[in-house]
Amino acid sequence: MSNATKPNVPASAMASFGQQTGFTGFAVNGKHVYPDNAPDADYYWFVVLDLKDLSVVANAVTENASEVPSSIVPYAGKQGYFLVCLSDRTHAYRVPTGALAKFLFQVGAGRELRCLEQMIEQLGTGTVVRFSYCLAATTDDGDLPGMEAMSVNGMSYLNIVFMPIYDSNNDFMGYAPGQLS
Repeated sequence: MSNATKPNVPASAMASFGQQTGFTGFAVNGKHVYPDNAPDADYYWFVVLDLKDLSVVANAVTENASEVPSSIVPYAGKQGYFLVCLSDRTHAYRVPTGALAKFLFQVGAGRELRCLEQMIEQLGTGTVVRFSYCLAATTDDGDLPGMEAMSVNGMSYLNIVFMPIYDSNNDFMGYAPGQLS
């Protein structure tokens, strides 16, 4: 490992609300990550990064609002990984449920997803037609809450910064995520 000082690494995530508002996107240090086999709209996109080097270790799309993609499941509760979950022009009747909702809360979803669930439950899918949702969190169960953004009338955005961490010998160990303030 090198003891040269590394800079913070920026990342940005954006969940699309509708065709007129742009596309769902994710980039780390200016390098775009693209969803594998994405349908035209109405899906959830998952990207898992290795916090040692910020490489993409899993990339999956699902149209199923109640199941976690099989390539993402192994990272649940695992230290050293970072999950980004983005909705793409998602209909309100497809708010996460079942295993997907449980997984999202397990890795760090909180207030924004609960607010979205309550809005849809109280107002109905005739009033809340679509939503955008972003979650960025480590996959470790016992970690801090994730970073979230949600909207029922536009795009959702998260700006993240990965800060280098070093051991007591000043050797680089990996990155710690934080929300850009």
